[in-house]
Amino acid sequence: VKALLYGYSMIGFDCSDKIDTKIESMSADEVAAKYNELPEEFREAMKGSYLEANFKAGGMVVHFEPEVLQRIVLEFGEAIMHIQYIYNTYLKNTPWEIDFELKLAKPDKLMTPQELYFISNELQRNGIKMASMELDAEKAAADEEGMHVYGEIAATFGYRLSLFNADLYISDIGSTAKALKGQVCFKAGNALWLAALKVVKAGDAQLMEDMQKFAGLPDFDGLKILPAGEAGCAWAKAYSKLLTPEAGFAAKIKDVLAANADTYAEEVENTAAAMLKAL
Repeated sequence: VKALLYGYSMIGFDCSDKIDTKIESMSADEVAAKYNELPEEFREAMKGSYLEANFKAGGMVVHFEPEVLQRIVLEFGEAIMHIQYIYNTYLKNTPWEIDFELKLAKPDKLMTPQELYFISNELQRNGIKMASMELDAEKAAADEEGMHVYGEIAATFGYRLSLFNADLYISDIGSTAKALKGQVCFKAGNALWLAALKVVKAGDAQLMEDMQKFAGLPDFDGLKILPAGEAGCAWAKAYSKLLTPEAGFAAKIKDVLAANADTYAEEVENTAAAMLKAL
């Protein structure tokens, strides 16, 4: 509500905590029993919608088996209903267009094509206008084929893939953008943080050493992005830990950057230029 009162035109919503991951460890019989507790009218509607046809998404076909459908409904049903509630209550009738980005991610892997298709279809059928779906670039990069399947489904439903941590894990953003037909947003906030750390290291080596010891981090030498090496990923992930009030580093970092504003601006410009060139 506060974001809307301030006039924000893009809203990102993470509903991952509503996924019932316990369903994955249940047997087929347990899933069937739980699914049969749902109203018969609803189950018949799901059967008619998903079990009596195949679905095209770009150059691929998505097919649903009964057990697969049951698991998806039970695992993601609450999340889908919660998204509909949030969207219809707060975002549907704003006096300006809202770019709505959804994050609905499992903790350890990408969703299957059936899961993503079902979620996308149900949201579209219920009037949810989604601009983008956020993926963790680390998982996406580890499953390149899966990411391309995601891209086909996203294009079918008219939204983009939004790759969080793209500057750390996507090795060739140009090729990735081409493979996804340009329907992608690369999130690159880590690049700004790593650029800031380069300036801090040059301006206050002791501060860098103190942060390294505090967070148990590797040496900062030779950091790069697209993709970042092991050290770069470690420093990027330590962002929130290093900037907590208890750590006491935030004000010192700001002072170094303020004293070296031109150098920091140059580092950011060079980093952005390298990414644009890669695209």
